Amino acid sequence: MTTARRYRRRPVGRLADWLHGRFLIPAFEGAVKRRRTFAYARELSESQWWPTARLIALQTERLERLLRHAAKTSPFYRESCRANGMDPDAPHDLTDLTRWPITTKTLRVARRYDFRTASARRLYTKGTSGSTGEPLIIDYDAGSLERRMAAAFRAYGWAGAPPGAKQFYFWGVPLLGTTTSSRVKEAIHHWLYRRDVVTSLGFSDASLDDLTARYESSRAKVVVAFTRPLYEWASLMRASGIQPTPPEAILVGAERVAPSQRAVIEGVFAAPVFETYGCREVMLVGAECAEHRGLHIPIEHLVVEIVDDDGRAVPPGTEGRVVVTDLFNYGAPFIRFDLGDRAVASSRACACGRGLPLLERVVGRQLEVLLTPDGRRVAGELFAVLFKDQLAVARYQAVQRQADSVTLQVQLRAEWTPELRAATLLALRAHTGPAMTIDLQVVDRIAEGPGGKLAVVSNPWLASLREQSPVPAVPQ
Repeated sequence: MTTARRYRRRPVGRLADWLHGRFLIPAFEGAVKRRRTFAYARELSESQWWPTARLIALQTERLERLLRHAAKTSPFYRESCRANGMDPDAPHDLTDLTRWPITTKTLRVARRYDFRTASARRLYTKGTSGSTGEPLIIDYDAGSLERRMAAAFRAYGWAGAPPGAKQFYFWGVPLLGTTTSSRVKEAIHHWLYRRDVVTSLGFSDASLDDLTARYESSRAKVVVAFTRPLYEWASLMRASGIQPTPPEAILVGAERVAPSQRAVIEGVFAAPVFETYGCREVMLVGAECAEHRGLHIPIEHLVVEIVDDDGRAVPPGTEGRVVVTDLFNYGAPFIRFDLGDRAVASSRACACGRGLPLLERVVGRQLEVLLTPDGRRVAGELFAVLFKDQLAVARYQAVQRQADSVTLQVQLRAEWTPELRAATLLALRAHTGPAMTIDLQVVDRIAEGPGGKLAVVSNPWLASLREQSPVPAVPQ
């Protein structure tokens, strides 16, 4: 019989919360970075309680301004307006938005610089997480960055994790190309925002005690994690009789949390789970409040459409493609951008009283896991982090058909240097271990699966085990 191990650590003092949340982080954002993030966060804190009609009116006003700007100053959208017979100076509203083309990752890669506007000055660039298996380098301006950060501050605040709250991040970390200076800069940033970051991209039964001890020593109030790795960790703790110190809340992202996963995580950590849904293109798309009845959409700076395969809006309660418009990226507009995900919109108003509309659920972001012969669980997010900044790689997919082997298929758009290929394999083997054989194949095309979704990990072997047992044992 397994002996239960209970942890009860001393809580973090409130003084540190106040010092970072009320002084250090606002000073960094405002005085050092010259950003208006906290000013926008205060605006969002007020507007969330507006009636939905007032929020939609604000959204429409901002959309009209963006569309007119894009039509005049972006080569791609100026060309699109001309092709569709639209007047760039005419008013545009949410109904007129359907006349604008839906854009995809492939199109953004092919015509990246045509999306930039004539007024673009300083643009930030960032690689997407590639959760759909198709990485992208995105451009966005300061206004978009500040608004999206403010929306994240608000959503995390709903879970009791405002800026300054001590957080344990069970998250992805860079695997390639990091320098000493970038690591130092990142460490300072994590200290400022009070984040203890531990990689979730691959861990084994043997590392369970070390991971749990690291969590306990962090004395975190909130856990922020990739859904699948957190569920795997919680399952291992439950099987080992480990009862960790409960945090105040748990925020999960990167893929939808299934009801069964939520039950396990909440049962082990004795804390509520708050689901978030986002992407690097626009950051937060939706987040749960304390009612847990859906994910609130920050419509003050986003338009989120749920459409069918022909780009037409589907009614609430019907599954469709997720298409988003960033209302403040004036430097390189993201208008009707297809995230490659599927979701269901809700027609209900939330009992919390916020006027922000809801996504009922996200249905198309399940990242699978690899199981290795020596007991490791390798999250699908590993590949997203590994390839997110490799522009030569257009698509990728890992397929596990046997217990001791995985086939990694890579579709290229440019030359992939032998050095980077070798570094990729080395980083992958560090997580899969010596007992797993890796067959790296460069292919002409990796096809999408059902619903147009490209699975990062396809695991027929694990699927067969699950058919035999609802909770398959990890082979020894």
